[in-house]
Amino acid sequence: MNAKLSVWGDPDEAARLLVGDIDGHGWLLERPRFDRWLRDVAQRRGAALAVATRLLGASRESTGWRVGLDVDGRRRSLTSKILIDATGRRAALGRRIAGRRTNDDRLIARWMRLEGESSEAGTTYVQADAEGWWYVAQTRNASTLAFFTDADLPAARRLADDRAFLEAAHHAGLTRRFGLATAVVNASGTRAAHSGTLDAISGTDWLAVGDAAASFDPIGARGLFTALFCGLAAAEACDRRLAADADALAYYGHVLQTILAAYRQERNAIYAAETRWPDMPFWRRRHALPAPATKVA
Repeated sequence: MNAKLSVWGDPDEAARLLVGDIDGHGWLLERPRFDRWLRDVAQRRGAALAVATRLLGASRESTGWRVGLDVDGRRRSLTSKILIDATGRRAALGRRIAGRRTNDDRLIARWMRLEGESSEAGTTYVQADAEGWWYVAQTRNASTLAFFTDADLPAARRLADDRAFLEAAHHAGLTRRFGLATAVVNASGTRAAHSGTLDAISGTDWLAVGDAAASFDPIGARGLFTALFCGLAAAEACDRRLAADADALAYYGHVLQTILAAYRQERNAIYAAETRWPDMPFWRRRHALPAPATKVA
């Protein structure tokens, strides 16, 4: 990725060129391909992959956990000393063990994948709008177009239709700006994008990772990085716990709470910078988002 473009806080476009950036250039990941690569690497290193699997239940026993699964229609029972919840925003295990998951907002992403030559390959673009914000990412022959708003606001219902979504993008100036007039729709849909976390991220014999532990508003660009960090940190915590370090999982939870506090502080500052529509529901809610529960240095 060569540049990040934005229209945020005022109508003028700003550009951040990544050539010579201290953090290096960015990456535009093809997520399905990246996820398959991660699964393949895990299997090569000894992990067993069970597809078409549904959780039936989990219970504590004297030596650890017993987990019931439905694997492609067949019931299986597995045992483990430590349980890891990697079930995404559903937090299927964490909810059963720790109880409540608290969400900060109702953000969703209405997205569309378009095929066709791109005018700004290697760039990402963010544009604030009265009812939310737009996101565009372009590679040489494909574009991802998304609109972020709250699930209960009129824009979420209105833009659920592909034609209405493309008309709104055209009205926002994105069709001409990114050469999308002749692009062909390849796929579209709606996904949850809200911030939230389990009330407890870890316990004496379990922990949550990725979105199951904490999910992030994409405006902060922290989600994937934090998910990868969670995987590494959780593996180290489990290894230390199995080596009789009684505090390992609690420390993991503390680290993630610190990351979550830093994210909330950054997210709130980003939204506070956009003041053009203070009376619109989306922005009124963003300007009243909860402050970090943990002090950030």
